[in-house]
This record gives sequence, C-alpha cells and structure tokens, in this order.
Amino acid sequence: MIHCSLIVPLALLILHGTVAPAWIEANDAAVETGAGGLQLRDERRVSIRKERLSIGKRFLGPVPSNLPNLQNKYPVIVEYEFENETPEDVTTEVAFPLPEFSYPWEDLIQDRRIRGFKVEVDGTVVPHATAVRAMVGGRDITDLLRGAGIEIESFGRFEYEPRGAGRYQVKRLPEETQAHLKKVGAVDEDLNPRWAAAITYHWKQTFRAGKVVRVRHEYDAIPCFSYDYEVRRYLSELKDGCFDPKVTGKLEEVQARASKPQAKAMISGEWVKYILTTANTWKMSIRTFELIVERPAGQFVSFCWDGKVERLSSTRFRATAHNFVPRRELLVYFLSVASR
Repeated sequence: MIHCSLIVPLALLILHGTVAPAWIEANDAAVETGAGGLQLRDERRVSIRKERLSIGKRFLGPVPSNLPNLQNKYPVIVEYEFENETPEDVTTEVAFPLPEFSYPWEDLIQDRRIRGFKVEVDGTVVPHATAVRAMVGGRDITDLLRGAGIEIESFGRFEYEPRGAGRYQVKRLPEETQAHLKKVGAVDEDLNPRWAAAITYHWKQTFRAGKVVRVRHEYDAIPCFSYDYEVRRYLSELKDGCFDPKVTGKLEEVQARASKPQAKAMISGEWVKYILTTANTWKMSIRTFELIVERPAGQFVSFCWDGKVERLSSTRFRATAHNFVPRRELLVYFLSVASR
C-alpha cells in the first residue's frame, strides 16, 4: 500500500515581479511570472558554482510496528554557491515553493506542511514571508475561501467524522455559502474539502556583481511511504530506486529472520524526492555537485546515480559530479523490515 499525498523537494526559485503560486517541483531554477503562475526561463546572469545536498533519516523514538516511520525526521540541507559573473548587481525575489497538495485522505500523516524551513545567506538567517493560495482545477479560489473565513493550508481544520465534526469550518457556514463552494468545486456534495493548497516561502535577494553568494536552507521533508510482504514484488513497484541484487538478497535474508511461523515480516519504505533538472535553467552546468545520504543503522538506502558512490561510514554515503547537468530527478529510498 502506498501513502503519498505530497512529495517535498527542494525548490528555490527566482521570481521576477510579484510572488505567485508555483506548480513546479524544482531545484534552484530561474523563473518569471506569467499567466497562470511561474514559468521557467533561462537565467544567464547567475550560475551555480557549487551545490551540496544532504538527505537523511533519523529516529525520534520507538514506533509501533503497524504504523512505521510516523515519528521519524527526514532532514534536508542544501548549500549553494551562486556567482554573478556580470558587471551589474542582480536583485530579485527568491522563492521556495512547495508542490500543490490536497487533503491526504488515505495518509496516516495528515498534516503535510513541512517543518523548520530556514534560509541563511552568507551565514546570516534571512527572514522570509509565506504566501498561501488555494487552487481548484487550475483556478485560484484563495479570496473566496479567505472571505468565508476558511483556513486554506489546514483544509478548514477538517478531520474525519465524527471526531472533527465541530471543528470543520465549512460546516459552520450558511447554506448559501456552502452551495457556492460546491458549485466552484472547492468542496464535494458532502462538503469534504477538494481544493489544493500551494505554499511559497519567499524573500528578497541581491547577487552582487562579480561576487559569490552562499545560500543555505534546511527543512524536514515529509516522505511518501509504502509497504508489502513480498520483497521482489515490492521493489519492482518502486520507481527509480536502482535496487541491485545485493540489496534485494539482503532484504530477503532480513525478512526471513524477522518472520514468524504465523506471519511474514513486513517490508516498508519511505522516499524523499528531489528535483534536479530545473538547475539546467541557469547559466551553465553545476560546476561541483555533492550528495550526502545518511540512513539509520540497521536499515537500507538506495538511489540511482551515474557514477561512483563512496561509502563514508556504515550509515553515510557520498556521490559527486563535476560540470553536472542533471538528466533526471533524484529519489532516495529508505527501506526496513519489521515483524508484526
């Protein structure tokens, strides 16, 4: 079973003009404001001299075996060196947009807002603003929901009945307002939320002429996750994991040891997706790229990489590239086996 309503990648974008909702999951990319949102374009004044990406998984405490990975953290830390090679300063609005996400009906992790987002420029924490929009079928209904007093990102404080019956803001509205929300597709016939939330963090940034600007940001990603009881079938359904025979064999060995006569041990996996290809909108390729992946002891990690992956320790791995032109996105899988 797969549980995945939001994949949170890194998405640092340059905005020309006002901040608008984004429908792209992106690495650092140059964009411009156009009809319908942010549109990618080539930015030839600033280049990425260096990017260091770190993705990990850390335990926060014991977790029930039937609800795996709900108390873990998935820290993402990204460090950039941008260089403005022109004779003039470049001042822009820089934004970090999350992908649109809807209410996660079948997901055990109900609150999909990322935690701990922070940005530093040259070692100094930079304050950022937050823009929240509501979308239905490509239409912006932000003003409609706000005018009715509905919180967009919490989906009006919706919870499954009957526990959340008294908290859901839509249920408290006049019937004519509820009817209008149905008409525009914001809610269904049972008044359940059907809009998508688009959240964007943004701040003003100046790239000085001929200078290098160091940008660092971090956040706790919310992973997708799934589980099964057949290792080979399970791995075959996961995309772009590059699971080699050694990983498959090891998982089968661990599962066999963890299984009981009356029940087979469950294999589960979580993954964090990072969009790399939008880095190609900058002046040139990423001169130096470094990826660090850290897994908990006793678990497995897998990701696709065209080149050598160096083992730094029993739990940390490093992949590097020079003059890097990304051709595909990155999916980092964390795999484990648990008995029932």
